[in-house]
Amino acid sequence: MTDWKLDNYYETIIDNDIDIGRIMSDNLKVLCCKYDSLFFGDHDNVDDIHFIDKKRRFFFSFSDAITPIYADCRYLNKEDRSGEDNEYAFMSPVLRCVYVLKGYRGMGIQKEIFESINEVSEETSEPYIAIADPFKITKSVYENCPKRALYNFLMNGYERPSTWENDVKIQCAKFGMYNLQRFVLPEYELTKPFQHYIYVPDTANKGIKLAVRSIQEANNLETLDI
Repeated sequence: MTDWKLDNYYETIIDNDIDIGRIMSDNLKVLCCKYDSLFFGDHDNVDDIHFIDKKRRFFFSFSDAITPIYADCRYLNKEDRSGEDNEYAFMSPVLRCVYVLKGYRGMGIQKEIFESINEVSEETSEPYIAIADPFKITKSVYENCPKRALYNFLMNGYERPSTWENDVKIQCAKFGMYNLQRFVLPEYELTKPFQHYIYVPDTANKGIKLAVRSIQEANNLETLDI
């Protein structure tokens, strides 16, 4: 991990179950130092980490970068392939969900969250993937604490609202406003391709950018219906 300046994060609470050294993603390592973080599951298998706002307004959840994503070499020309340092593959954490407490919605907080994550991505030069899949927590009540909301999310589960088809169109449009690009995750069965987005930092290396572009071209994203 890069030697990050953590002076401003001295009040952050990191779950004792989280061994930052076992996390694959540099993005998630830094986010653990910016937000309170909780990990549920086997200590030897760091998969999903939940990040909680210190101001008690929201939580969001990431899966670690454990699966490599390879370029579609059919869409790389000789010029693209020039250079000895281009690997044409990358690993990326996946943003699974963002949940803003009901009392704080409509205040631009989701934009604030994505701007914060994007800033970290630019620092690490690591992209991240986001899934557009609006949900509501099953048996949800008016929460005043993100940890309680997260507990209900994990214990009671979640479901798609009756307005999901309209909500997902709005969410996809917002992802575009947050500078995320359309993408297609390979071998991903739980969602449809139009729900997949990726943030590619300007600081990412040439190989990552070419890998992303090749996958976008291979899947002809302009033809995907929402």
